[in-house]
Parts: sequence; structure tokens; C-alpha cells
Amino acid sequence: MRNTTSLKRPPGRRFSIPAVLGLGLLTAACASAGDPYAGAVARGTSGDELGEVQPNAQAAAALLRVATATRAAGDYASAINVLKRALRLAPSDSEIFAELGESLAAVRAYDEAREIFTRAVTIAPADTRILRGLANVLVAQSEPALAIVRYREALAVRKEAATYNGLGVALDILNNGVEAEAAYREGLALDARNQSLIGNLALSLSLRARHQDAIDLIAGELRANRSTPRLRQNLALIYGLAGRLSDARTILRIDMDERSVANNLGYYEMLAGLQAQSRRDTVLGRRAVVVPQNVVEALTAPAEKPAAEKDGSSADKPERLPATPLPNVSPAPEGATP
Repeated sequence: MRNTTSLKRPPGRRFSIPAVLGLGLLTAACASAGDPYAGAVARGTSGDELGEVQPNAQAAAALLRVATATRAAGDYASAINVLKRALRLAPSDSEIFAELGESLAAVRAYDEAREIFTRAVTIAPADTRILRGLANVLVAQSEPALAIVRYREALAVRKEAATYNGLGVALDILNNGVEAEAAYREGLALDARNQSLIGNLALSLSLRARHQDAIDLIAGELRANRSTPRLRQNLALIYGLAGRLSDARTILRIDMDERSVANNLGYYEMLAGLQAQSRRDTVLGRRAVVVPQNVVEALTAPAEKPAAEKDGSSADKPERLPATPLPNVSPAPEGATP
């Protein structure tokens, strides 16, 4: 008998993405009560009135608070503008660099994000958030080999689940599924409930034809009432890779209308007709992967064993629901929990 995960749609409810765009300045204004600099930004006061031409740590800190609240509300464009102003006031503040780099990456401005993170590394070479942010951008730019070097630099400073997650994705893209699995499991040893790690590990296993192991991994989260749209999408894709289209349809219907369900099922059928390597590259969104000669040796360097430290920096951002879930290395606010 097949092991099929049974889920029921909550009565009268359909999945929808909260409408958060446009709330950024409102949120910022609430967060900045009593703060003249943050209040000025929320009201749209010009940069000249804030005296941006001179370094001002107090004003930069206020702008950072506004940008963080605005970004949390989903208004990345406004957050980026505020963070750029903050950086002019505090050009050596690593936290502002990290927030700006992550915000640029979130809107896929990867070239600018890479430039910001590269500058930040020269200022804070042991900041794991910055090293991981640069590595995440390198993955997005199809340079996983360079990303692996940065992930390992970060892990040499501190073992964090989010870094192991990114390392696993980069290794998967380079078709090193065994080491990718090891990286994901190292991350889960630090943060057993990290759903980004769980989803990525499951997808990695399925791409190596270990479909039932992958299904069991996600099904355990669903049975424990820790289901999310992204996790369900990963499970549907894994069912599709396993040829279990009926089960995939059942999962997809929880979050999608019938037309979207049909589109996804068509995608799964298309994957079934590909050779294994082409299927893997398609699922991982792999383009022309750059493997510079000077980092080839770094790819085979053994990773250090993780210390028993709890990672608290790997929560996922509010997510759009993609047609087909890709490995998730999205940056998240430091100190959050999944």
C-alpha cells in the first residue's frame, strides 16, 4: 500500500498572500514614535533637512529602524531607498550593509547586492550574515562554486543552520547530492524544525530518486501540523518526480485553483520526460554554472564539524507561492525563529 499523506482543506478557507505592500510607511511611523529622525523619514522629509552630508550615527540608526519595519511590511523599494540614505550617514555600519544587501537580493537586484556585500566583507570579514548574504547572491547568479567558499568562511566563524542550508543548495546545484545532504543534516542538527532545510533536503533526496525518504520527511511536518504553502508545494513536486500525479494533485488543490493545478501537473509530466541530469538542472533552476579553476580545490575541502550552537537566524520571509518551488536560501532577519 502506498504511503499517501492525507490533507484536508480547512472549511471555507483558501490560501492567499496578505496584502502588505503599501503598509511600510504606516508601520515605520508607528515604530518611530518619539524619534525625530525616524519620524522625519516616515513623513517624507528630504535628506538635506536631515543633514545627510555629515556622518550621523543617531540618524543612521533611526533610518535603519524605519527600513527594517518597512522591509518587514513587504515594501522593499522604500526600504532600499532609506537604507541607502542610512549608509551615507554611517558608511562603516555592517548591519546597514547587511539589510541593504538582503533587500536588494529580495528584489533580484543581484549585481548591486553583490557589490554591497563585497564592500561589506572588507569592513566586517567575520560577519557571518554578510558572508552568507554574499554567498546567497552568488548562488542566485549561478556561481555556486564561489558561493561555497563564502559559506565555508562563514561556518569557520560560527555554525549556523542558515549557512548550512545555503551550502547544501550550492552543492546540489553542482550535482554533489551526497555532500549537500550532509550539509542539510548538519543544519537540522542545529535547528530541527527549520522548514527551509527540511524542504531543501527533501527535494535533494528526491532528485537522487529517494522519493519515499523525501515524502516521509515532509509528511512528518504535515502530520505535526507544521504545514506551510511552500512545504506543501515541495511535497507536490516530489510526488510529481515520483510519478504519483494523483497525490500531487491532492496536495496542490489545497492552495491552488484548478488551472494552476493543471499547469503544475503538466510541468511534472514534462520533467518525467527528461534525462536525470536535465531534470535535476531544470528543477534547481540551474543556468550556466561558473566553476572558476581557482576554487575547484575548495569544493572538496572537508567541512568542519558543527558546534552545538543554536541558530536563530533562519526564518523565512513571507513567501510568494511559486509555480514550482526552488531551493530556498532567502535571507531573513537576524534573530528570528522559523
